[in-house]
Amino acid sequence: MKTNHHNHQPTLQNKSILIMLAAVILLACSQSALAQATPNKIPKWTDNSGVLGPSTIFEDTSGNIGIGTTNPTVNLELSGTANPIVRINGAALGAAFLFNSQTGTGQDRATLSVNAFYNGSWHFVNTSTPSWLLQMRNNEDDFVINRAVPNSYAFNALLTVAGTGNVGIGTTPSSYKLDVNGNTNVTGNINVFGPPNSGLGNITVSGNINAKFQDVAEWVQSAEKLPTGTVVALDSTKSNQVVASTVSYDTRVAGVISEQPGIALGEKGESKVLVATTGRVRVKVDATRAPIHIGDLLVTSDVPGVAMKSDPVNLGGVQIHRPGTLIGKALEPLEKGSGMILVLLSLQ
Repeated sequence: MKTNHHNHQPTLQNKSILIMLAAVILLACSQSALAQATPNKIPKWTDNSGVLGPSTIFEDTSGNIGIGTTNPTVNLELSGTANPIVRINGAALGAAFLFNSQTGTGQDRATLSVNAFYNGSWHFVNTSTPSWLLQMRNNEDDFVINRAVPNSYAFNALLTVAGTGNVGIGTTPSSYKLDVNGNTNVTGNINVFGPPNSGLGNITVSGNINAKFQDVAEWVQSAEKLPTGTVVALDSTKSNQVVASTVSYDTRVAGVISEQPGIALGEKGESKVLVATTGRVRVKVDATRAPIHIGDLLVTSDVPGVAMKSDPVNLGGVQIHRPGTLIGKALEPLEKGSGMILVLLSLQ
């Protein structure tokens, strides 16, 4: 039986033609794509016909990426005639973050916003939640934290830091380091320092000073470590120092050791104690000689650092308490023994 080789030749020739046509088409497409490409510009499809063209994204030989610029100087640089903006939007909850650099007279600023974006005017992502802005403003030379209530585009400056370092809370900073518009609560100590070497500082108050604790004390030198509530007297052997009182009706009485005064005057030191001279403070007392009732006047006793009830003297039928010995008035009673009671200090 003879094999007919000629029957297969048209089929092989057709396959060869198809392969050649495919190669020509691919080469043409490749040449077309290469013709539309731009060096270092990341390409994009310009239309649905498969034509490649340059995008606005540029990558230099160092790997720096530029959007809107062919000369990026950092890893990622955005540039353009419009205000450069980076926006991360979570529209469902209004958690939108906007990084914005505005240009123009009085508008040179960098902005970080939450739940708001700027497109010629400010817009909320979620009008039921507030919006916050952090702005560094070049023309005003300051840093501002702003807030707008829900469904309002009126941003209020909550805190402003001027280029001088002066700070305004609820108000614009003035020539002072800190300006506060509203009530101020301080938990802890406030230290005020004046000009160099002066050791002084000034506080001007046009309203009220509210302190949690109810006594005024000052730091005073003492050779002794005296516990809270100890009644102290002037040290007769050293200038401007105190010791625990040891004599009854001592006219050198200087006050009571305070644990945590409402106002502390002077400068703290290792060899100093806080001596309260006015206000309400807890005091060590002894009721062995006589019970102490509310309103009784107190004086020093012969028990070191302990007060007792004052026993007045009779002068022509008038009961007189010895001047210069009084510590204050008892605000709590103590019937017997010794203990600590609250006393209204009124040294006289």
